[in-house]
Amino acid sequence: MIRIIIAAEEEVRKNFSDILRCWPEFEIAGQARDGYDLIRLANAIQPEIALVDEKFPFLDGVELTSALNHRSPNTNVIILTKNPLAPAVLSAINHGAAGYLMKNAQPTQIIAGIKYVHSGGSLISRDVAVKAFSKGSEPRKDGKAKNRIKMTRQELRLMACIGQGFSNKEIAQALKLQNGTIRNYISAILQKTGFRNRTEVAIYAHNMGIVKETKSSLNDRI
Repeated sequence: MIRIIIAAEEEVRKNFSDILRCWPEFEIAGQARDGYDLIRLANAIQPEIALVDEKFPFLDGVELTSALNHRSPNTNVIILTKNPLAPAVLSAINHGAAGYLMKNAQPTQIIAGIKYVHSGGSLISRDVAVKAFSKGSEPRKDGKAKNRIKMTRQELRLMACIGQGFSNKEIAQALKLQNGTIRNYISAILQKTGFRNRTEVAIYAHNMGIVKETKSSLNDRI
């Protein structure tokens, strides 16, 4: 069961909840009317997914993403937006959001997107990734891993895949490894870098040029 909190304006909450209730593998664990309500619910429920409006009363997507990273670290934040290139969306992704869904997305896109994030993927298109993870984007507040960390060649390849938004299954296909091995590599990378999640790994991979260095060879394999 994938537990989900929906934090958005009333119309958006209703639309998404009506869609998700049709799927038995999803549980709507809570609905938040503002940022403080979301933090309270997430802290109590610890959901797997939080659908968060890019513009929300009291706290915006960036502040909420940062707060949930600390209070509910296993919750994947998906930003709900009308424009994925909006500064608020790009900044939220740069602060650890797992990606975005369009507010007018089709039910099949919503279901597939949530499942994809829950399985370890990132809902970040290439153009959004370039803008969100560019060196000119808003700097990280925690200051971790500003310098290049010594990694093995295989770890660098895996980080490049994460930076391009690939799921664990796609990474396994690209690197010709088992899914369990990919999970072990990701755990090792998180431990070595001190990052909390794969989105932070993606930011680092872009900012340090790791994606650019290995992208063409990896894409040829997929």
